[in-house]
Amino acid sequence: MTSLTSARGFNTDSFSQLLQLSTEPEWMKERRKKAWELFNSIPMPTRSDEEWRRTDLRKLDLAAPVPFPQTQAAAAPTAKSTKTLAAALTITDGAVTQQWLNDTYAGQGVVVTDMKTALNQYPNLVERYFMTQAVTADDSKFAALHGAFWNNGVFIYIPKNISVSETISVQITMKNAELALLEHSLVLLENGAAANVVVEITGSGAAQQSFSSRVNELILGANTHLNFATLQHLGLNVFDFYTTRGILQNDAQLIMNTIEMGAQLSKGRIEAMLRGNGSHAQLYGLYLEAENQHFDRFTLQDHSGQSTSSNLLFKGILSDTARSVYSGFIRVHPGAKRSQAYQQNRNILLNNTARADSIPNLEISESDILGCSHGATVGKVDPEELFYLMCRGLSRTEATQLLMEGFAEEIIAAIPLESAQAVVRGAVIERVAQTTAKFAETPVAG
Repeated sequence: MTSLTSARGFNTDSFSQLLQLSTEPEWMKERRKKAWELFNSIPMPTRSDEEWRRTDLRKLDLAAPVPFPQTQAAAAPTAKSTKTLAAALTITDGAVTQQWLNDTYAGQGVVVTDMKTALNQYPNLVERYFMTQAVTADDSKFAALHGAFWNNGVFIYIPKNISVSETISVQITMKNAELALLEHSLVLLENGAAANVVVEITGSGAAQQSFSSRVNELILGANTHLNFATLQHLGLNVFDFYTTRGILQNDAQLIMNTIEMGAQLSKGRIEAMLRGNGSHAQLYGLYLEAENQHFDRFTLQDHSGQSTSSNLLFKGILSDTARSVYSGFIRVHPGAKRSQAYQQNRNILLNNTARADSIPNLEISESDILGCSHGATVGKVDPEELFYLMCRGLSRTEATQLLMEGFAEEIIAAIPLESAQAVVRGAVIERVAQTTAKFAETPVAG
């Protein structure tokens, strides 16, 4: 049974109560304290800050959320095993409700557990990597808040030369809208390891404002392969802030897929740090926006190793008065010879009142590169393609759904879990149906 602390809001009283209730190691308490000091010292972002110029936080209420549960649920039952998964973990309102790991992988030293358990059972690994290399507490105002109040998440460790071919499935659920979601994912791959990870974040459709601040840290050793996907499907009154950052060593290969479907306001950073020679990152993103949703994301392809490459493809489908802001940055450091990078952002507006802003940037500080470029498009559904399908008996809604499925399929297909792919395809179909039901059909020119 989970009960909530009487303290409400992110303030000195709630933070003091968190420390009093904590049974964590002293070093983690000290990190929380430093993060809390940073949070209080970093000004709240405003629209005068370049990164936040297009996102308004005036409606955000940090005094309303319950920061953490006072007591946790009893030990979680073991999930049913399945041949299609390597492991399954479910966390509801910060408490583990189901977990399972394939016996073969467990015998090889693979670890898939929640962060609180990892803190007790694998303290050396957590102390070494938790917000020390990928995402540090001084990264932003909300990273500092996360570092002070994080309340659980997933810890994945793949030992040297172990390849986990089946997918590791993680479900994070915000059932109680009052309780803040402060989920932390820490994925560690030793040299030569490989894994596929899907983290699905869902929430209730409560009327009151809810809060989420998430961090995903991906540490890839030499010659590793990681396919990491997040699906965010929170309620439409959630303010969601997140950072996903991967650190790549020599010849590491990372696929990072960010799917956004829910939340009232979402502000994220998605970054690949290509530090090792020969490393490669493929960044995918898909955002589905309707009503008055506002999504703002920044991506970084950061090349410091030699012979590195990165490719980015982000797509958006928007309707109603939704707004998307995409800002992408390719950075090539001095000495990052033979780097190659490409960045593409494509947006489709299903009606005239939706809006998408795309802001690509390049910073090249090395002359010996293979090429760096970017592209961006914002437009409506192709009327000729729509007309062609409707002439073959499809309704306007069916034709638009088919076109949007095709538009999104390249990104959906990269998610390494069929059930998650089905969820996203269903969301695409639903969004198109909702939009076409709201707006009267207009003649389509041939």
